[in-house]
Amino acid sequence: MKMIVNDYLDELYNFCLSDPTLYAFVLWDIVFHRKRCDFFIVLNEDNKISGFMVLYKKSSIKSVLVYGNDEAISELSKHIMAITDGKAIVHCLLEQKEVIMKELEVVSEYTIDIMDIKKGEENLIINHKVDLLATKDFVKLSRLIGENKARNMLSLMIPVFGIFHDDELISVAGTLVRLNDVWMIGGVYTHPKFRNRGYASSVVSYWVMEAFKHTRNACLWVRSDNIPAIRLYNKIGFKFKRKQAWINTYEDIKP
Repeated sequence: MKMIVNDYLDELYNFCLSDPTLYAFVLWDIVFHRKRCDFFIVLNEDNKISGFMVLYKKSSIKSVLVYGNDEAISELSKHIMAITDGKAIVHCLLEQKEVIMKELEVVSEYTIDIMDIKKGEENLIINHKVDLLATKDFVKLSRLIGENKARNMLSLMIPVFGIFHDDELISVAGTLVRLNDVWMIGGVYTHPKFRNRGYASSVVSYWVMEAFKHTRNACLWVRSDNIPAIRLYNKIGFKFKRKQAWINTYEDIKP
């Protein structure tokens, strides 16, 4: 077993294509964010990938994704505290949490459901007019989710779709990953005054409809205790796939 850094990325991309809805973030980052990430890859004796870790290094509290067999996870986890200066959000499959936590100083942890849907499985519920948002909608999006989130959403999560009521934006959904092999939805939010009226169903359904013009696979991450959101996604056709651990090593940052 050996570990290499920022090499073998074409092989890692092909490895992740075996399960694009599980590895959606990794596929996206290999294509678009190689300079923002470090990729640590563990190879077995046959030079086959047995595990990998992606470090998002451009923020004060870094994020780390870790996948692989238990042996590779154990090896990779030894390096997390050092490469993040102990300030990290660590993501791994829930069943491997105990392997990785042996090397971490844990402050808090949460559980995430990975959900996915394939083209042909969708149950679209679009009862409201949904618009494609652009920079002209920044002020209204800011009123809904805040300026920083709005700026990030309109620059990093395009396409972004929204529903207006009396010229005010009340429900949105953005895109975290958009590749031929998989799209990933994120930033879903509806103003509290307008919840339970079907707006979220409409905007998420519209997003799914648009995604399936470009791909056959779509996915999302949602906190396991967010029951209303999970019910919404189930209604549209998303199915539970895997549970993911969200582990904080520095401060309590909620998903």
